[in-house]
Amino acid sequence: MLSDRTLAYAEKVTTALLGVDAFYRTECGDEEGLVVLNMAAGLPETDRQRYYDQLCHSTLAFIQ
Repeated sequence: MLSDRTLAYAEKVTTALLGVDAFYRTECGDEEGLVVLNMAAGLPETDRQRYYDQLCHSTLAFIQ
């Protein structure tokens, strides 16, 4: 079972990522947008922590 904290964080990350995607589409005229991410609910918590850490770093690198 996923913690409430992880689920709340996932919602915030998803909202932010959708914003980056919308910005990218507007700026580049790319209709495909960013790569779709698999946020499968079956991942263990430790894997999720690593996944979201990598997601944040890769999104930040893209923005920069």
